[in-house]
Amino acid sequence: MGFTITIPKGAPDGGPYWYNNKKHCRIIHKDVGKPLDSLTHPGDVLRALESATRGAILLANVDVHRDLSGGNLIWMDGLNITKITDMEYGKNFLFNPGVGIGKRSVNNFGLTD
Repeated sequence: MGFTITIPKGAPDGGPYWYNNKKHCRIIHKDVGKPLDSLTHPGDVLRALESATRGAILLANVDVHRDLSGGNLIWMDGLNITKITDMEYGKNFLFNPGVGIGKRSVNNFGLTD
């Protein structure tokens, strides 16, 4: 008994994958902040999330995706901004319609103009 597996149109062919080594980077910011997951005041959390959302929108507008978590969002209290860190793990969006997430999905959620 045999099976036939077909690859959806536009999906990667499953051919050899190349994994590049990642470099561990230490980036020193001029400003000192706190990771989002350490904030306790609700107002700070809301302002930090609003700022992080604006940053995620800007990244999406230049076709970059970064998974966001409380550890890689740094709230700069005196500046009222959130910095998105660990960008060496950012990836380009997949823009093949019907496969993965792309600008169309982002637009459906109202995250871009």
